[in-house]
Amino acid sequence: MNDYKKICLLALNDHRQLKRQYQKKMRSLSAYDGILLQSSLRKGTPYYYCLKKGGKRRYLGRETHEVVRKIRDLRFCKKMVEILDDNICLLREFTERYCDTDVESVRQRLPKQYIPLLTDILGLNTDSIEARVQAMRERKATIPPRHPEALRITTFDGTLVRSRVEALLYERFCAAGFYVLYEYPVEYAPGKYLCPDFLLIHPVTGQVILWEHLGRWFHAENSRQYRDSFNWKTDIYRELGFIPGINLQMSFETDSGLDLEWISGQIEYLYNSVPTTSLLAIREKQLHDFADFNLLIKTAS
Repeated sequence: MNDYKKICLLALNDHRQLKRQYQKKMRSLSAYDGILLQSSLRKGTPYYYCLKKGGKRRYLGRETHEVVRKIRDLRFCKKMVEILDDNICLLREFTERYCDTDVESVRQRLPKQYIPLLTDILGLNTDSIEARVQAMRERKATIPPRHPEALRITTFDGTLVRSRVEALLYERFCAAGFYVLYEYPVEYAPGKYLCPDFLLIHPVTGQVILWEHLGRWFHAENSRQYRDSFNWKTDIYRELGFIPGINLQMSFETDSGLDLEWISGQIEYLYNSVPTTSLLAIREKQLHDFADFNLLIKTAS
């Protein structure tokens, strides 16, 4: 579902709630229903009368009179409900008839014999993606890891990580089909690196996703320093084109442990989702800004 439809569904729900509120207020003002207001000017000041069908005109005075205010309030509520009704009809019609325009939605609407390959739509070459990953692995091997003594846990393919949770995440990323680079050194200035916990590359779309596991975010003793450090990194990630919630994902641990069900669902979503227009634009900008297409590296000028 595209954001357009989500926005309209939220607006539809808001309109319905607002309508109920004004209808409730109208019921509280029902005693003033059918009463009309009239006014006349005296030395530039309006004075009001009320008139009920079949009755006599009654003088009220200035607009601060309670009856004037109640009649006006009721009329306002009626107009609001009228507008809300029109908007609700339009929003409901839009959400019922709207068709998503993302690549996968359009592919699903085509007869099977006409469904193009994602590689054709996105103009991708899976061979170049694999070559890119291999070049990145070779580059990573030339840069010593930080605190190598802490790399104590071995994953199924021999990659060394720092914790059992990271080993679990690493294996789930691989099982989903991603190319996974653990603590790949992203150079953001000459000789300065950030090493995200996981750099994921989609084998078909070539999309790059960073995944940071923030295991000490809720730590009782050093969480503040830990959070400050990560917040500092997000500014650099943003300059590199990695935005939290888009292509920079985060996972956490609490006293209850790791939410593996959520993580599995998120991994599946990331792998099966087709890049949006925004992600493709980010990807093009990254390819333009990075020093080399084959290596995820950005050197400050």
